[in-house]
Amino acid sequence: MAIPLSAAAAAAATTVAEKMKIHLPLHVGYATRGEATEALHLALLRSAGSDCKIDSGRSGKDRVTLRCPSSMKPVKGARAKWRALDLGDFACPQKEGEGYIAHRNRRMVELEEFAESQGHCGFKAVLVRGGSCDGGGAGGGGGSCGDSEPTWYFKIMDSGLNFKMHSDDCIVVGKATGRVARCLVKASAKADPSLSCASAIINITGDDSQMSIAMMPSKASMYRAMNKIKWEGEAFYEENWARLEVYLRDLRKLNNNVHVVLEKDEDNHFER
Repeated sequence: MAIPLSAAAAAAATTVAEKMKIHLPLHVGYATRGEATEALHLALLRSAGSDCKIDSGRSGKDRVTLRCPSSMKPVKGARAKWRALDLGDFACPQKEGEGYIAHRNRRMVELEEFAESQGHCGFKAVLVRGGSCDGGGAGGGGGSCGDSEPTWYFKIMDSGLNFKMHSDDCIVVGKATGRVARCLVKASAKADPSLSCASAIINITGDDSQMSIAMMPSKASMYRAMNKIKWEGEAFYEENWARLEVYLRDLRKLNNNVHVVLEKDEDNHFER
């Protein structure tokens, strides 16, 4: 569910928390998991120039945990692992009469606190699926009434925010890629179709922005994203790209010595 941003409100916000409330409002539902995580990536980039990463070990069908990339350990041939799990000095024995679920939940809270005390960034956001229009959902807020599709919400933390802040000494720098990059350049590209990539980057990384040029994708990626945005509203956009795919397939059949590769993005749209 897209929320229109107020330029005046964004300019008036001074702290990361205030900016995040504008870019990632409380009690807002999202139609898909991808839409919700994209909104969080955008909010972090615009508010603090930072980023997040999914903790697959603590995520499932109806719940997604996102942490600071610095707290996730790359594992060759597998998904990244939360670094706190390797802290050997941590112990949280089960109390007498304490149930399994209660102990598991308490252990997770204490492990997160212990990890922060050991210098790990404590950023965390929890995305949950489910809820209702009266605000009684797992995430505390309503999506579109009558929507039969599952709705995703960011869980409200004890602080009253829908995320836990990055640590003060966290040095993670975000990077705009894929759909996030397209969303950043969308307003500029549609307002001025003749706008160059360099001008779009200047608009996005202006004086009032938390983003820097280092966070932007390559110029080639920017160029493709801007072209896709400029033409996506045209009546024959999908039809023309479909014709291109057929043409390239026929070209490959008729010319054995020609190497033809058609690259598409995650939405099955032409890329190059």
